[in-house]
Amino acid sequence: MKIICDNGIYVQKIDIAFVTNNTENIDHLKLININDENIYEFEFFSNPKDIEFFSNLDFIVNYDDIKNIDEDDVIKLIQKANLEKIKMENTDSEKSNKNNILKQEYKIYSLRDALWFKQKYLKFELPDNIEYPIEYDDNEKIEIKSDKKVKRLSRLLTKREQKKIS
Repeated sequence: MKIICDNGIYVQKIDIAFVTNNTENIDHLKLININDENIYEFEFFSNPKDIEFFSNLDFIVNYDDIKNIDEDDVIKLIQKANLEKIKMENTDSEKSNKNNILKQEYKIYSLRDALWFKQKYLKFELPDNIEYPIEYDDNEKIEIKSDKKVKRLSRLLTKREQKKIS
């Protein structure tokens, strides 16, 4: 998930890891320590090149797009993204198309995580001065980190989907 603000952009470390492994021309990004314990933490980027780079990645969910919509609307976004993935799969298979399919699958998983965040199954801290979804009350904001089972499930699903493409 990414959060665009006036002086920069916040990007979750899980998204940075995906970008690092699946996107070209990332030499300008700073080195970041990413592990199972901090994958849902946000990293701040203020360099204009980084802001533009992450802003243009449509497979990373923009928090402002999902913050105040209800769960049904997030599910509709997931369904729409899945239909786009199916269309990609049904076109002539090229190497670049496989990468686009992988990115589209990642978008689906990111939207799923956003839905789980809204449903309070996946809990993590937003950066300071960022509003929580309208469903959250003050007591829930302090619960951080996700359940390790959710992380493992997410990784397993991603690995399975990558094998299908290969």
